[in-house]
Amino acid sequence: MRRIAFAAAAVLAAVWTLPSASAQSNTFTVDCNRGQKIATALAQGDFRRPLVVNVRGTCAEFVSITRDRVTLRGDPAAELVAPTQNTDLVIIEARDVTLENLTLTGGSYGVRNNQSFSLMISNCVIQDTRSDGFRGFVGDARLMNTTIRNAGGAGVYLSRGASAGISQNSQIIGNAGAGILADRNSTVVVSGSTISGNGSNGVQLQNSSEGGVSSSVIEGNGADAAKPGAGIAISQSQAGTLNTNTIRYNREDGVIVTSGGSATIDDNTIAQNGLHGVNAYLGSLVVLHRNVISENAFSGVVGYAHSTVQIGGATISNNRGGAGISMMYGSKLLLEAPTTTSQGNIGALWCGDGESSVNDLGLLDAGGDTVFCTGY
Repeated sequence: MRRIAFAAAAVLAAVWTLPSASAQSNTFTVDCNRGQKIATALAQGDFRRPLVVNVRGTCAEFVSITRDRVTLRGDPAAELVAPTQNTDLVIIEARDVTLENLTLTGGSYGVRNNQSFSLMISNCVIQDTRSDGFRGFVGDARLMNTTIRNAGGAGVYLSRGASAGISQNSQIIGNAGAGILADRNSTVVVSGSTISGNGSNGVQLQNSSEGGVSSSVIEGNGADAAKPGAGIAISQSQAGTLNTNTIRYNREDGVIVTSGGSATIDDNTIAQNGLHGVNAYLGSLVVLHRNVISENAFSGVVGYAHSTVQIGGATISNNRGGAGISMMYGSKLLLEAPTTTSQGNIGALWCGDGESSVNDLGLLDAGGDTVFCTGY
């Protein structure tokens, strides 16, 4: 009897000191170099608890995340490689998913967010996809210190009301299409990042989408001569504010706003672009404050086809192929305090027809350069 009682006590003591089954299921380590699979880990444990999967080695598999509160974390850094280019590499169909310290290579889309909210992508590289690097359908995502490069389509493509925040020195570089494309009521906010060397527009907002870009470098976009682009292109959309950016070396305009779009552009340097610095086209509205707009291949600022341009406190200089400010086909220039300087261009201000006009030439410092424009 004593022997039985002792054995029972030992069993109870052992059970008492072990962690619970649900606690054990929270964290798994997957070593792909030993043939283990991420998909197996995603199916384990108590689905009511958060799951952390630490990934080691190089994993050749497609991953679909359908449970909430999952973290895939490179340990310390891991690579997930698509077995073919015909399927999306990582598909997110759950809430509160985090991807950390991972290199994601190949696939049709590198990451596809299907209506997931609170998706976090941190310290990752997404590269060499057949189509877009990141594709958002509805849902919300945050990309931090993440590089998306060499995608066969856009670096980031948002549609159907999707949103994304891109920050903390993220790099959207060398993609075949646009760096970032927000379409069909989507929203993008970019801060402290670089959008460079993409095949068409660096940032493109269209079809009632909106966004803001701040403290970022937008350069060298429109690299594909077959589909040249601007630094930032806004069509039929409200851009929000472009603030304290450097926008340079893009094949076409630094910023173009067209088809009834609008943008507020403050404290930027817009220089050495292949066409105009800022182009408001076809019934658009552009408001500019305290920008430096220089050394662009044609005009510094253009209003074209019944567009309205409002400028205060700008320095517009040394634009090589046109006037500092050009207004054409019924466009309006509204100058506001402080005074704007337009010097060293091919004329300070030029209105290309009798329907275009300016409100107050007293707010323009032409420095003796030609002004060819009438008031209202």
